Amino acid sequence: MARPLSLVVAPAAELTQERLRLAVAARAPNTVLGYATDWKYFALWCEERGIAALPASDETVALYLTDKLNRGYRVTLRPMNPCNVTAILKRAVAAIGLDPRRFGAHSLRAGFVSEAIERGAREFTVARQTGHRSLTTLRRYYRPEDPFSGNPCAALGL
Repeated sequence: MARPLSLVVAPAAELTQERLRLAVAARAPNTVLGYATDWKYFALWCEERGIAALPASDETVALYLTDKLNRGYRVTLRPMNPCNVTAILKRAVAAIGLDPRRFGAHSLRAGFVSEAIERGAREFTVARQTGHRSLTTLRRYYRPEDPFSGNPCAALGL
């Protein structure tokens, strides 16, 4: 006769540490070291500002990266190779405990397009910044925060 399983509820912090341990176990040692260093700096940055490191909001990540840029993180005027952009983004996302497979360079582009349009930028000026020649293509990147805002059915009370 099999013994009944006992349910043990582990604290969230313990589960988070275990998830991170498992996530890095399959990576090369230098990558693991890079992730650990990135995480240490991100967690410290959040702690200094009284911001929760996990779960990290989009705004927290954007503020962290902006602060890094303002503190001399190297930026060049040359366009970056899209593979490098994706690699940097995935490393930053993994460093804060998110699944890097869910993010890519298009996440940044869609976020920029959506945020700019939500804040009132005209599509034409957004397209000029992103390099889109077609507004139809630009609109594919727009992901409204509230898909029901401005919905004609709502205006009719439906």
